Amino acid sequence: MEQHSEKKAQSFVYIIYGKQARHYLEAQLSIASLIFHNPEAQICVLAECFELFDEHPQLTVIPLTDDMKQAWMGEDGYHFKLKLAGLKYLLEQHAHKIIFLDTDTLVKAPIMDLFSQISENNTLLHEKEGDLTGKRFAKQHAGVIGKTFSHPEFGEWLIESDMPMYNSGLIGICDTHCKHLDSALWLMPLIDEHTTIHTAEQFALGIILRRHESLSEVGHKRVYHYWHKKPRKFIFEETERLVAEFKGQCLYTDPKVMADFRYRRPALRWLQDKLGLTK
Repeated sequence: MEQHSEKKAQSFVYIIYGKQARHYLEAQLSIASLIFHNPEAQICVLAECFELFDEHPQLTVIPLTDDMKQAWMGEDGYHFKLKLAGLKYLLEQHAHKIIFLDTDTLVKAPIMDLFSQISENNTLLHEKEGDLTGKRFAKQHAGVIGKTFSHPEFGEWLIESDMPMYNSGLIGICDTHCKHLDSALWLMPLIDEHTTIHTAEQFALGIILRRHESLSEVGHKRVYHYWHKKPRKFIFEETERLVAEFKGQCLYTDPKVMADFRYRRPALRWLQDKLGLTK
């Protein structure tokens, strides 16, 4: 485990809490894909089970302690705060610019150039998924539309039906944006009380960044966020196959394995999933 003393200019980051082995294996695979396509990448992992990560010259591992978790979640114990509070911590302590990747993301191409798109006036999110009245979100967010939330520092927020929903599987921000993370940390638990799906974090962050800064989408061409149930199951099957081959070593110890890794389900597997023929 490396120490983090002097802040880096830029870094890719992961934040992992809880003890589910799947999330840590997903992170190892994501890191392998990132290093394979971006050999110069510097990476920081803030993780509760930090001991699950092997040393690597491009990797800094920082423990996410119980004290940090309790302080960041506060009295309401809203665990989704850990992601944005962790980003703020990494911006304050580790790097001036960061690109966060969810554990269930795979990098398919060089993405170092994305750092040049992050500035005081521009941020990155993975992609826009629609708005609150779209087919995917209307029912789950009906209870929050029309409500107003006010804060003496963060302003007034009327939740309107045409507000966008951004996927936050990738977030690109710099240390001048910590104030926006504070705003989102205040707003997201208030929104969550009125919704039936856990999207308050990405929704709050998206509308706040869009109000205050220019916001760019990265999309799926270079970063694949496989959060859907059946694609995720297929990816994890492929991951378990690699785990057996690596015999206890972290998957990023030989990132060349990603050259032949199947990111997408073959046509036959897709059809079997569609027909319900797979478990």
